[in-house]
Amino acid sequence: MLCFAFGRQFALLKLPKPITMKNFLLLMLYCILSIACTNGKGNNVVNYKELNTTEAEAIVSYNNTVVELTDYQTSYLSKIDGSLAKIQEGLENPANPTAFLAILPIFSNVSFSTEGTEPENPPGDMSNQDQIFFKSMIKNMNADFAKIKLVFNALNDYVKAEDYKDDNSKEGYLLIDSIYNLGDSYYNKHGEMLKRLKAIGDDAELVLLKTDPLKDYIYALKADRKAVGEFYDLLLNGIEDYNKVAKKAETKYLQLERMQQLHSKMDLQKIRDENGKENMFTEFYRLFGEFLINTRKLMRNTAETGKLNEFDLEDLATQEEAMRNAYNNFVD
Repeated sequence: MLCFAFGRQFALLKLPKPITMKNFLLLMLYCILSIACTNGKGNNVVNYKELNTTEAEAIVSYNNTVVELTDYQTSYLSKIDGSLAKIQEGLENPANPTAFLAILPIFSNVSFSTEGTEPENPPGDMSNQDQIFFKSMIKNMNADFAKIKLVFNALNDYVKAEDYKDDNSKEGYLLIDSIYNLGDSYYNKHGEMLKRLKAIGDDAELVLLKTDPLKDYIYALKADRKAVGEFYDLLLNGIEDYNKVAKKAETKYLQLERMQQLHSKMDLQKIRDENGKENMFTEFYRLFGEFLINTRKLMRNTAETGKLNEFDLEDLATQEEAMRNAYNNFVD
């Protein structure tokens, strides 16, 4: 579905969900930082910055559909991750009367906001090589995801039937290991795919932003989201030894403060009476301010211990996700 507010007749890029699953956190960081990306190399070379509006719209719509798919999948996997920890605790001590009681059923559903756009079918406006890449990557990601759900269901049945009493939890541990191995495979593909999609989508979005009446606000939001993501990645690099990133983190934090103060004071006259855009913009910067407050506490505590607290990092990731949602609401 296209957005027609403010004279805009196209949607802009939605941002993908950041990964917060503890067991895949460092793996995803490696994927994001180390995998190279190329645009439009193949039989037909495409310069995505020189697309016409119709072509750019098709690629942005495809980007958003893929983001919706991966949001659904990673949200489901995050829920599985929480259940696996509880199941493993139960398998280690099944005699505990409260073992397995905290495990909740997982329900999720995927829907796409853009009719006629499917993740498995990239638009013909992409280069041949990029079309082949995304078709293959989405197919393989979906296959990994389906296997994870299948094995997790088998694990649930194993627990419900109390089969762990017959084999001293052996099969349960094997099923858990299988899920984590499949998760590694999924997130390797996920990181590589999103890296390439972002490069192409960003170029296509630039074409659309040239005539967008909200471009100044969107540029500010995009810059701040990018800076927050880079800061969070920097913290992840110091998860074992904060001292190696401490100085960079302090410098980057001060940069974030300046950006938040500058952009939160932008003149909102252009969006004052337009479908809640002012409230969405204000909410983003309120969340940005909360992110900075919690970051200050984390950095102060970490300076004393020399090690980042995993739970504090997850809290920051949750706040980053809220900022992402506020951004997506603004550009939708």
